Amino acid sequence: MVCKNCIMRKVKEEKLKVSPKCNKDLGAALLQKIRPDHQV
Repeated sequence: MVCKNCIMRKVKEEKLKVSPKCNKDLGAALLQKIRPDHQV
């Protein structure tokens, strides 16, 4: 499990455009689309 802040930090620091795991395009405005999962 990874927290929202960790995901956002990795995306910003590495300027990710694709998923590091499956290499799929993450799309435009990724940081605005990330939301917390309250069930976790």
